[in-house]
Amino acid sequence: MGLTRDQIVETALTLMDEHGQEWLTMRRLADQLGVAAPTLYWHVGNRGELIDAAVDLALGGGEIAASDDPDWRVRVGTFMHDLRSRLTAHPCVTDLTRRRYPASVQAMTARAVEVAASTGLPAETTAELARLMIWQITGFTTLENTIRL
Repeated sequence: MGLTRDQIVETALTLMDEHGQEWLTMRRLADQLGVAAPTLYWHVGNRGELIDAAVDLALGGGEIAASDDPDWRVRVGTFMHDLRSRLTAHPCVTDLTRRRYPASVQAMTARAVEVAASTGLPAETTAELARLMIWQITGFTTLENTIRL
């Protein structure tokens, strides 16, 4: 059976978690997969596309858990807990999302705005609350991931 895009992205994510994004090159990735580097380009256009796909995989396409609980604290907590779980599972992602904004990051942000809007706060504070939720979890998991390494 041949190499798939999913295998390439999963391996890249694992290697970035282990070694950091700067370490990952297409040649090193190809060596890990037992293929020549040009083979990878049949599946991913370039390293940036590969990194974006790895972030999308780690964030589950940005579909961070939602809750329909009537208590806004549960809805906020569910969102923050799921985001934290994804970011601690893949330590490289907190660093990657500071510089890259693939579709999953945009979807995660939209989900945060939905959750913030569901709290009943005035609309003008919704974006600020969404930003604070993301920053809180991103900052906290960055610290957790650094301590764990």
